[in-house]
Amino acid sequence: RTLAIHPQDVRARLAYSDLLRGGILLFDLPLHDKVEEQFQIAERASPGRQQIAYSRITFWGGTGKMKEAIALAENMVAKYPKIGEGYYTLARLYLFDKQFLKPIPLFDKAIVEGVEFGDPAHTAFIAYIYYREGRFQDALYWYDQAYQGSKDVNIRRQRDQLAEKTGVLVPKSLQEIRKYNTYSSSTSP
Repeated sequence: RTLAIHPQDVRARLAYSDLLRGGILLFDLPLHDKVEEQFQIAERASPGRQQIAYSRITFWGGTGKMKEAIALAENMVAKYPKIGEGYYTLARLYLFDKQFLKPIPLFDKAIVEGVEFGDPAHTAFIAYIYYREGRFQDALYWYDQAYQGSKDVNIRRQRDQLAEKTGVLVPKSLQEIRKYNTYSSSTSP
């Protein structure tokens, strides 16, 4: 109904594409062409809108077009190097595609670029990535950022258990971590 009243409303087009593809998690419906049509209409109504690209990335990744999704996400990081959503999305795609070594240099690059990650889900994911690679100071910092943004006691517990297990204090800033880790501006995704 909203589309009938406001056919140029990009948010309504994206919401409709979510419904067509079966919601956020269900991509196995025979409506792929209709979803792509909604993306095209949204792009004509609002050219260059990042939200459309991220929705398309999610759709492509969920429907098996992983190379295309990764290429578009890499393009978004290159085009908008200060936007955390791009790094987060690309890192998740890398993991989903079993490119396990790519997220760390990607997040290192984001740090060099001065990217701010405000979403606690993003910072918790970044913490997990650093944790799984054994970069515990980085993990502690990002777990702390996730806790500060969410006040989720489970995240605080993860942070505190990691600090206790490793004997590493929770860094209060990235500068504290930089004393021990060298982030390179030449790091590429």
